[in-house]
Amino acid sequence: MKLTAIKRELISALSDVCGEYAPYEASQIMRHLYGDCTLRMYDEVERDASTDDIIFRRKAGEPIEYILGTAPFFGLDFEVDRSCLIPQSDTEIVVETALSHLHGGTFADICTGSGCIAVTVAKSSGCHGVATDISSDALMIAGRNAVRHGVADKLVFRNANVFADGTFLDGESFDVIISNPPYIRSDVIPTLSPEVRHEPVSALDGGADGMDFYRRLLDICPPHLNNGGVMIFEIGYDEGDAIVALTSRRRMTCVLIRDYGGNTRCAVIAQQ
Repeated sequence: MKLTAIKRELISALSDVCGEYAPYEASQIMRHLYGDCTLRMYDEVERDASTDDIIFRRKAGEPIEYILGTAPFFGLDFEVDRSCLIPQSDTEIVVETALSHLHGGTFADICTGSGCIAVTVAKSSGCHGVATDISSDALMIAGRNAVRHGVADKLVFRNANVFADGTFLDGESFDVIISNPPYIRSDVIPTLSPEVRHEPVSALDGGADGMDFYRRLLDICPPHLNNGGVMIFEIGYDEGDAIVALTSRRRMTCVLIRDYGGNTRCAVIAQQ
């Protein structure tokens, strides 16, 4: 069967579930199954036996990143599975903001998941950091991603529940504390797309108003900031006013930053 015929089959099969993105996802699947076949699309190959399973899982709403086991972020490929969130391009502004505040210092990444933020910051800055998560399975993925991108010697991974233990940063202090915590309101979770509902609820659910993790982080993180240090949190597009109110009550400054889609995405918080 010609590679081009297999790609047409994939596009047709995926069109109902991913619409205009069907050609893109078909290309990802082709690369996964057959390698870089851009210049040999008319080659005859044996159709890979896993093709039908991939189509079945994708049509059931499972994200293509989980099916193929990798996701792109900041120009890198990250291993992912259902123990961690899929890295999103919107989060890249968080990395860019962190890099603008790191000048040879140290950082912490709380709720690290796949490690995409911590690994990218360490790789791009050369700085050392601590990355924490409640999920030991996610931490294993993050550790493998650190090895994958050559920064295992720059990162310490730590299993921690921010609500159970306020001392998980072990007396350390940092120039930047980063977090992309769960921030979706609990009542919104059932309305999310099938793809997002495949992701771990514990990494999505931010409580009744979506702000549970921010309140907790604002209580426990400031003692771990070096002089002039900042906290950089990813926030929901509609949570800007809420995070400003939380920081104002704690006499902190808060600068909101928009992502490349024009949505409020990042809060840079410092003590006055």
